[in-house]
Amino acid sequence: MGREAAESRQKRHDAPLAAVLRSPEELHAAGWTHLGYDCVDMGFISGLTDCEFLATDRHAVLARFGPHLNRCGLFGDPAHAMEFCEVSNVRIPSHAPFEVCGIWVHPENADLSRVIG
Repeated sequence: MGREAAESRQKRHDAPLAAVLRSPEELHAAGWTHLGYDCVDMGFISGLTDCEFLATDRHAVLARFGPHLNRCGLFGDPAHAMEFCEVSNVRIPSHAPFEVCGIWVHPENADLSRVIG
């Protein structure tokens, strides 16, 4: 990686979050791939993968939301992710509020064949 690219990457890393947020159109144009939507708390802990389910909850939640998960284990539709966040807010109040978070990957940073292939 050239010096200019490294400096640019460091500036983006040091920038406030609002300065680096991009629209989906900008991300696609820059080569990013949208993997789906997660449901995260304010510490970016995933309600899908990082919060424990009681055995009684697990089957009901899986039956309700499992059909809406894609091959990456994320929601393809933000409306389903929002509904899961609402359920998670009640189910796990210690982590509330949960928010919908789009998950993107750039080919420079990951082997896409392992993620989506």
